[in-house]
Amino acid sequence: MQTYFKIVLYKQGDDQSMTDFGGSNFMGESINDIKLNLGLPEQFIKVKENDIIQFIKLIDIIMIQAESNYSTIILASGHQMLTSKTLKHWSQKIGLLHPDFERIHRSFLINKRHVTGYKPMDRCLLMTGDKKVKIARSIKFYK
Repeated sequence: MQTYFKIVLYKQGDDQSMTDFGGSNFMGESINDIKLNLGLPEQFIKVKENDIIQFIKLIDIIMIQAESNYSTIILASGHQMLTSKTLKHWSQKIGLLHPDFERIHRSFLINKRHVTGYKPMDRCLLMTGDKKVKIARSIKFYK
């Protein structure tokens, strides 16, 4: 199944806009030079990287790691994206969209679907791509 979305371009100070689907005109408010009006399902997040807005499927995210006031999104493909958003921002945003994400440490938000194992002696979860994630002492796991 393919996902389609519509990008509507707005020119600042103009009440007319052009879309890339047949050149139809739409009425819209002018906010910036470009406004994205996306009909994406809730299983995507938008991430800005190098002045490009990328749409990431939540199922492709292995984990998000805190880096002070930044976060690194680690994908199943091995790609890592540094974002200017905090881990708190991502946990609030993704936590509402997808129940498989859980914050197991103050530095990690993980996708439970990518957990491949658990090392009780080290209190670590093994993730897809040979990643290891420490579990906070406050998180209880049953053997």
